[in-house]
Amino acid sequence: MKSNRISRIISIDYENDAAIAKAEIVVPNWKIFTDYFLLLKYEGSWKIVHKSYTSREYPKSDKDNYSVMNESNILITRFGNIMNTRPFRNL
Repeated sequence: MKSNRISRIISIDYENDAAIAKAEIVVPNWKIFTDYFLLLKYEGSWKIVHKSYTSREYPKSDKDNYSVMNESNILITRFGNIMNTRPFRNL
């Protein structure tokens, strides 16, 4: 079910018409995916030209450490870490 996924952009780095982005998608109680995107600006808009990803198992001990405040798209861990979980947007 896609509605329980928690996604966030980890980093974006760009120079002129080339960029790289790193994103994380957490599927609670299953896996954590890390996506890498290579982007090029072509005719005025950014295009994904390559995607690579990896995944790891969702930590068994962390299953209850996350809660989501849906209205503000903020993820707060049990340890007080705050992560922005706004959906992906165009560059």
